[in-house]
Amino acid sequence: MTGLVVPLALIGFVFCAGLLLFVRFAHWVGAHPMAGAFVMLLTGPVFYVALRAMPRARELRRAARAGMAQADRELAVDPTRASPPVRAVARNDAAVPGPEATDAVHDGLTVELHHRRPDFG
Repeated sequence: MTGLVVPLALIGFVFCAGLLLFVRFAHWVGAHPMAGAFVMLLTGPVFYVALRAMPRARELRRAARAGMAQADRELAVDPTRASPPVRAVARNDAAVPGPEATDAVHDGLTVELHHRRPDFG
């Protein structure tokens, strides 16, 4: 629950700030119609260029795959660079079964995360 409050508060803040800026801009345009029309005409091309400059999802996936392939090649060349398996420790210092205790297949790069219950006490 607490992990959801901060993102929702930020979303609400951004939405309210945007709404207030829009209302303020609408009042300003009402007082200065020629300048407002000029500003609105300039924002169209600016938004178009900004959106066209953003990478597409296909390009992002291709870059991620290339990065993963490069990491695999580096590990194949020097396997000693692979990090050892991480062993989780609970709050009471009792060992939690690590990734080697599970039946899941591990590639040496990922660690299974165990669900932690929130401590409200």
